[in-house]
Amino acid sequence: MMKLKAAIHLVLAASAALASVARAEEVEQITVLEEITVTAQKREENVQKVPIAVTALTGEAMQSQQINFGADIQRAVPNMAFSRLQGGETNFQIRGIGYQLVATAGDAGVGLHSNNVPLSVSRISDAEFYDLERIEVLRGPQGTLYGRNATGGVINLITAKPTVDGFGASGSAEYGNYDSKKVTGYVNLPMGYSTALRVAGTWLKRDGYTENLLTGDNIDGRDLWSGRATLLFAPVDAFKATLRWEHFAENDDRTGGQREFCIKDVGPTSIGGVPTGATQNFLSRGCLQGSIYSDAAYGSVNYTATLAGQLGLLSGLTNGDVYAGVTQTHDLRQVATRRKPTYEVTNDLYELNMEVKMGESLKLTSLTAYVEDELLSQASQTSYTASATFNNVAGLAPGGVYNDPQNGPSNVPLALNIQDNHSEQLSSELRLQSSFEGAF
Repeated sequence: MMKLKAAIHLVLAASAALASVARAEEVEQITVLEEITVTAQKREENVQKVPIAVTALTGEAMQSQQINFGADIQRAVPNMAFSRLQGGETNFQIRGIGYQLVATAGDAGVGLHSNNVPLSVSRISDAEFYDLERIEVLRGPQGTLYGRNATGGVINLITAKPTVDGFGASGSAEYGNYDSKKVTGYVNLPMGYSTALRVAGTWLKRDGYTENLLTGDNIDGRDLWSGRATLLFAPVDAFKATLRWEHFAENDDRTGGQREFCIKDVGPTSIGGVPTGATQNFLSRGCLQGSIYSDAAYGSVNYTATLAGQLGLLSGLTNGDVYAGVTQTHDLRQVATRRKPTYEVTNDLYELNMEVKMGESLKLTSLTAYVEDELLSQASQTSYTASATFNNVAGLAPGGVYNDPQNGPSNVPLALNIQDNHSEQLSSELRLQSSFEGAF
């Protein structure tokens, strides 16, 4: 009996020892963290040693968390929010600091950079991410190293660089509903001991998922592609240069899912007990305050309260509210517009980065970049159309048709948002960095 008890105790002790070893191995595997190198202070450092609130997302982390384009970054970064402005501009807000002003002279509160190149105009809200080494998000003011447009923080996209170590290639293809097709890939091609070329790109096309009730067509589709070529030249250890060209193009009928909610304001019937009569429409605010979740929010604006409505009344083109009785469908994927939206964008970025080691403790870096961006966009400001047509006004709208030189003929008012932007940017930075021992 004593031998049996001893054997049981021995088996239990051995089982406990094995479980303890297994738990120790599991803990050891869990506590081993991947070392992430960042350039938040424009030098390569371990992210855990950088005295800045930094979120670094590697290419593998982006794939696992399904971070495919700019709006997805907010899901992985604390204290960040994203919204899209007119013309495809981005509004990243970090700790409440962002960009609310829509103006050519307005500065973003969060700096957008690509390989440390500041971008005054970026297509980060349009393009798909591909072949990125990592994304660095610095939270808090970064004016010392990144300039005055970094009050809220900095987002820096670091692209994958060529390597002379060997040939490499990768690619992927996806297919989804609405006939969505996406292809992404890269090729790394060494050319001798000192030169390498890396070419990467992505292509995306899908049908629209918003139905235009007036025409029966589907709109809000996507058709875009982007390519990047990076050339590395490093003949000696003390010198390295990279030349990059990146192109983005989109030509489709996207609208960004725009819907206009309005609780119609018909105007007060009386003021101080005095009936307003014919002036009721003129006293309207267009839309009333209220919940967008109410049925009344699926109404339409009082056209008389708008500037266009006032001009229409003065010229005799319209009589009162041309949107009278117009309501919208509750289906957010249905609109009623007379014009098919268009969205055409091209963006080119050219970058030359050169690094020269001047001894053991000094490095001179020259970073020059040129960016050119073109945007042509046309979309309806409203998701509904007028219920009344123009009046017959000789010399202005003969037969009730107004012929606009930009938008063509129409017998009803059209509220269109048309943007035609062209921008060019040239930036140059010369940086001398030291790595002496001690405090300096």
